[in-house]
Amino acid sequence: MQIIREQKRYDLFCKIKTCNLSEIHPFHWHENYEICQVMNKSCTFRIDGELIEAKPGDIVAISEQTVHQFIIMEDGTYIRIIQFNPNILFGVTDKILPLKTHITYDEIEKNTELKNKLSSLLDLMEYEEDTDSSEKNSYYKAISAALYFFLQQHFPDTSKARTGKSSKDDFYRIVGYINEHFAENITVNSVAAHFYFSRGKLSSVFKKYAGTGVNEYINRLRINNANKLLLQGHSSTSAALSSGFESIRTFNNCYKRIMGITPGEYVKSR
Repeated sequence: MQIIREQKRYDLFCKIKTCNLSEIHPFHWHENYEICQVMNKSCTFRIDGELIEAKPGDIVAISEQTVHQFIIMEDGTYIRIIQFNPNILFGVTDKILPLKTHITYDEIEKNTELKNKLSSLLDLMEYEEDTDSSEKNSYYKAISAALYFFLQQHFPDTSKARTGKSSKDDFYRIVGYINEHFAENITVNSVAAHFYFSRGKLSSVFKKYAGTGVNEYINRLRINNANKLLLQGHSSTSAALSSGFESIRTFNNCYKRIMGITPGEYVKSR
């Protein structure tokens, strides 16, 4: 698992994605807004560290700069994904009010009129996506804005807790630093010192958004890197030391805990 910033920025798209267990679903964030609807099988979304169990028909709203991931439990899981540039919304209003993150199908089904209108908007999004030059189609953009504001009108985010931007910015900087330096001799304490944070603050900020500890994240990056080296023919010792582990013993213990097998068994299985 590596947390990354998605560089590809779509202006607008709508698609139904087929997700399988064998795929690697990135743990990432980006500049766009995203509205996801689970179509056929339950799955889990990790949104800023919070796990959301989504059933068929549920909608999960992901705002810009939100760290998220799909966690698929069955092959052939269909998710309708609508992603759009927030500038589309700014063309209508100068203040974008947040959506409720998890809108359940039961909530939608309570109101037949709401359900039918929402279904019509989603169908229009899919239809326009299939037309030529949909990204340049002002009608298509208007529908996406209408969808967002329709959902916001009926399902506003009424939570009182708001995440401060500075806290999330800290997280982005921490992740970027760890991604770049995990193969070096870094520890939780050294990362905290680099940012002039206390160990407690570093751990708190990271766990809030990643849903895991700093040390666990570093170790998983190191194991992933070691696996690549093992498959390239490196010995366990070479792969371990090149990935940031201080000794082969530490590597073997960590590897068995995370992977459930030994490095040799991993290579044979590939």
